[in-house]
Amino acid sequence: MAASQLKKASSVVPLSTDDSEMMEPVSVVPKKILLNPLFVSVKVACILALFGAVVLASNAALKQSPCDPANSCCIELTDAAGAKVEALERGQLWVSGVQAVAALLGLLLSGRRSQALAFIALTVGAANICMDAVVDAIFINAAPGDHSLKTNAIAHVVIYALLDLIGFIVLILGQLFLDHE
Repeated sequence: MAASQLKKASSVVPLSTDDSEMMEPVSVVPKKILLNPLFVSVKVACILALFGAVVLASNAALKQSPCDPANSCCIELTDAAGAKVEALERGQLWVSGVQAVAALLGLLLSGRRSQALAFIALTVGAANICMDAVVDAIFINAAPGDHSLKTNAIAHVVIYALLDLIGFIVLILGQLFLDHE
């Protein structure tokens, strides 16, 4: 009985090697993939937050007393100011770690969780920028006549703040576009 069923099954499937019976190819139109604006905005914000975390952490880890190469003199801080700078830089390293982890998780996850993590990463980034500004202010107060130090400090704080602000704007716009669809 099993042999007769096997013969029946094999006789049902015709095997043909004739090219005339083959089907003609069908053109396939690729389907347009529309990206969710919230998805894109979260990823952009997380990348900006991750970039800020890495740059500010490396800045805090490598920052030394600013020196004037022309005079070969470094800015001398008092013990209290030096301790405050050291504590702020150590805090920046911890905050940068939290910011980087939140940004990476925001990149890896999807949905509302990633949006919340992006907001957390950008908010922690704002605190990181504030700590960096306080460290720069301590160095500026220790060397009141050094205008290049003031210019550099103001420029990099403004650049980091703008990157953070762009991240917040992108997240809010992504949410607004999602609400209007």
